[in-house]
Amino acid sequence: MHCPAPSVTVAGTAGAGDAFSATFAARIASSASAEDAIIATAINAASVIGHLDTQTGLLRQQDLDSRIATLGPSLKVMRWAI
Repeated sequence: MHCPAPSVTVAGTAGAGDAFSATFAARIASSASAEDAIIATAINAASVIGHLDTQTGLLRQQDLDSRIATLGPSLKVMRWAI
């Protein structure tokens, strides 16, 4: 699966992978579909790289859900057959 990241001005890349992995794990653990989880990960990781440090851009659940509602429909998840 692939989900494009929302456009963001990159301030630093530290923490993006951690945000991606943690968000994906949390969404899957809360019974989200893989597609919903990958959209959430792309949005949260993009938010993190908009800041120099690893914590400032990390979205809380309510903020992440709000951004998913706004940005999610424009992020088209692609799948490849295995």
